[in-house]
Amino acid sequence: MTDDGKGENEQAFRYMYQLADFLQTSDNAVRIFLSLLLGYPLACIYRKYILAQSPMIQHLFFTFFGLGLCYFNFGTDVIHSIINVALIYVTLLTVGGSMLSVILAFVINMGYLCIGYYYTMNESYTIKWTTPHCVLCLRLIGLVFDVYDGATNKEKLSADQLESCLLKIPSLLEICGHTYCFGGFLVGPQFSMKKYLDFVNRKHLKGPNDKPNSIKPSVHRLMIGMLYAVIYQLTNPYLPDSALTSKELLDSSSFLYKCFFITLWSKFMLYKYIGVWLISEGACILMGLSYNGTEIIQKSETKSGGVGNGLGIRDVREKWDGCKNVKIVDYERASMCQDLVSSFNINTNKWMAKYVFKRLKFIGNKDLSQVATLAFLALWHGLYSGYFMNFFLEFFLIKFEREFTQVPAINNLVTYIRGMPLGHFVIWVIKKVHLQFILGYSLVSFCLFTYSRYLKVYCSVFCIVHVVHMILWPAFFYWYKSMNRPIKKLESDAPKKVEVGGTGDGKIS
Repeated sequence: MTDDGKGENEQAFRYMYQLADFLQTSDNAVRIFLSLLLGYPLACIYRKYILAQSPMIQHLFFTFFGLGLCYFNFGTDVIHSIINVALIYVTLLTVGGSMLSVILAFVINMGYLCIGYYYTMNESYTIKWTTPHCVLCLRLIGLVFDVYDGATNKEKLSADQLESCLLKIPSLLEICGHTYCFGGFLVGPQFSMKKYLDFVNRKHLKGPNDKPNSIKPSVHRLMIGMLYAVIYQLTNPYLPDSALTSKELLDSSSFLYKCFFITLWSKFMLYKYIGVWLISEGACILMGLSYNGTEIIQKSETKSGGVGNGLGIRDVREKWDGCKNVKIVDYERASMCQDLVSSFNINTNKWMAKYVFKRLKFIGNKDLSQVATLAFLALWHGLYSGYFMNFFLEFFLIKFEREFTQVPAINNLVTYIRGMPLGHFVIWVIKKVHLQFILGYSLVSFCLFTYSRYLKVYCSVFCIVHVVHMILWPAFFYWYKSMNRPIKKLESDAPKKVEVGGTGDGKIS
């Protein structure tokens, strides 16, 4: 490379470092954010020049630019994803379609990821090669599972397994295209090999020269994603993770203020994830990967006077939510843990349900299956105890919500309040504040990683969620269930059947 070329590169990186300083973030964060935005011009190039080409050309396009973006972000650490892909391909060639291949997929992918976590651990979150590798880990495990399902008797498969099962082992080029597709390689979303192959084979398009009608929904997701990213960037200097362990908060603040700070911090902390997911999803929509069939919209025809005449008009609309990772409206108005889980990190939650939770039905206990799934989810995030504490709390909080509604006295009180003026709004506010606080409380361990750090915060608020939701409530609910357990009647006390009118139907009139 010439001196002029080196100078231009140094100047470009200098601008990037200056931008990182201006935004008070790391240069790695700037790189990955720019890479997500680069997905849009790359998607435009794909639509104009590559879309009409053969699947092989499309695989090469996605592989080349995906590897390029990976190298731009992580340099020579791109080798880790290449090695992992090669190991899984060899596994498929040798034992693909067998239960052994599934076991090896978990061992290889999770083993490689955990080793990477071990050698890159530090006390603050940094974007490194393990960031996209955790996305790759699930994608490759799902691939091996889909090949296994394809070799299984179709009568034994569920509807979602039938939807993604593969009847033959994909080629190495197909796996690389699926792996490095720039719309979902860095931060997700997850999508199956079957969906990717349908996409490159243009099954979402009508004709050979047709292009996906996805520009408007793509720009819409981009704009919302940028809005969330900007809000996070504006609030983060005032609500940083480091403030949770500051002396000002722990030693000089009241209990109520600490709870308020945790609640407010968690609200905006998650916006960084929502922002990047929406931006990444927009690129997937633009290239056509997010196509999810059509839906029928029922419209009412209006008269000249502007009043509907009751005649319905059916309008067919394309759906572009196949890679949606967050339902914005549902997320913002969620007031229950289960509603939040259903609207946040959707594709990862679906993956866990499909490939882990439902596969554990042989245990015969949903609670144990859920605990095992959450433990796997925690390990997938990293080796820190904070991840396990976060998902451990999630289990008890969802269980608390489910049991809370089983107490008639509580339901009667809620019904009474809802009957008052603004009662529904009051109930929603109470539930929303409760949800946001317990969410923030759980995220303290998720973001502070080590028990020596997050225990300080928990102790400063008297471990209130642990005490109430994990000790007091289970004890109360156990007592309540024991006091209200139905009494078995003696056989002699059971009501006898009475035949009326000689019908012999056993009915009493």
